[in-house]
Amino acid sequence: MLKKLIVVAVVGGLSVAALNKTRFGSYVRTEIRGLREAAEDQIPPEKEIARLRDEVGRIDQDMRKIVKQKVALEQERDELLDRKAAIEKNLPGMRDRMNARAEVLRSAEDRAKSGEKNVTVAFRDERAVPVVEAKNRLEAQVNEVVTAEKELGRIETKVASLSRIIGKLDTQQVAMKKAKTDLDADIDELQGLLLDLQTAQMESKYSTDDGTRTARIKESAAKLRKKFDLQKRELAALQGVSPETAGKSVDEILAPANKSGTAVSTPATMPKAVDE
Repeated sequence: MLKKLIVVAVVGGLSVAALNKTRFGSYVRTEIRGLREAAEDQIPPEKEIARLRDEVGRIDQDMRKIVKQKVALEQERDELLDRKAAIEKNLPGMRDRMNARAEVLRSAEDRAKSGEKNVTVAFRDERAVPVVEAKNRLEAQVNEVVTAEKELGRIETKVASLSRIIGKLDTQQVAMKKAKTDLDADIDELQGLLLDLQTAQMESKYSTDDGTRTARIKESAAKLRKKFDLQKRELAALQGVSPETAGKSVDEILAPANKSGTAVSTPATMPKAVDE
């Protein structure tokens, strides 16, 4: 049957372009649809329920994919939050050092403007360097502060985006879990209905068989009873006795006479004479 369906489907697929706008093409499509529906009707309910359970089981796979993706995003977000915390922790100190160097460098510039020759700048814990080199160091430190602040902004934007995606995945996971629970309940209900139907069919089948069997037994017993009665009549006829009399006891035979008072009583037994 399936091979026929495949052949019909292939032929229909190859010719659908040519036959699409013809009446014959419409007949072919109708026939294919009818064959498909007939094939679906032949699927046992048990296999269809098993297929539905397999489809529902695939929801677990989809949920595992969602969980895996969400965990990866959460890990990335946590790493970004750790980086953000580190930057926020170090940024105030970086600004303080930057501002302190700027003050030292301003003082050096003032000295140079006042006419001092060979002015040098000594930042804290560093050797003295010319003003130009000190300015280069200050600019480098400013770039570090600006870079850290930009990174902090990018991290905040990325964390917000990841949080939104994680929230959507959470919502999707909850929805899929609820859908799976509802579908499981629906399939359980279908299986229960199928079992009820199968039980009713079995009970109906056995009830019908039992009734038929009982009727056959009663019919056979009636035939045997009729046969026995016929044989009894034949035996009584051979003995010259009516069937009714043959089946009576002596008391039943005497009963009519006893009722009318004409019954013959049994003679009493006289006592024997005693020799003197």
